[in-house]
Amino acid sequence: MTFNNKKSLETDIIFIGIDQSMTHTGLTIIINNEVFLSEGFSTTTDLSFEERLISIENFIMTRISQFNPNETSIGIEGLAFNRNKTNNSAMLFGLFSVLLINLCKNGYKYSVIPPKTLKKFATGNGNSTKEDLINNIKKEDLNKLKELSRIKNEFGKKFEDISDSYWLAKLKEEESK
Repeated sequence: MTFNNKKSLETDIIFIGIDQSMTHTGLTIIINNEVFLSEGFSTTTDLSFEERLISIENFIMTRISQFNPNETSIGIEGLAFNRNKTNNSAMLFGLFSVLLINLCKNGYKYSVIPPKTLKKFATGNGNSTKEDLINNIKKEDLNKLKELSRIKNEFGKKFEDISDSYWLAKLKEEESK
């Protein structure tokens, strides 16, 4: 699903991937086929739900606001609901809504990418694991992601979010070709 797509993707040069989470959000920006930025942002339950939403929204919008909305293409991961964690799903939906509203209000073009679509793009298999996604990242990009995110161990929850954001940006880059 694409919104605010008034300009052809052929002119987009900045590709942004957002893997939103209440605990650790991953953000990757690719410019001219190079990883420009890759960061994670964590919140804790010590903050109220509203404070967590605001801090995550501020993290993302601060990072992307330096780029002209007409020169960006954003992929944001769609929601995967877990029947056993309905409160977590509700909170994640709240975050998802806040982010989409802010992207739209600021004129950014974005697509919501279903998790299975992302996995299929990254690995060729819509049912692949997080480890499979990480293993399919080119070595030089993997090293750059670890360096920029300052996460040394690529097989942990925080790096999984970085990996997802990377593949979201790569998917947007591929779609532009």
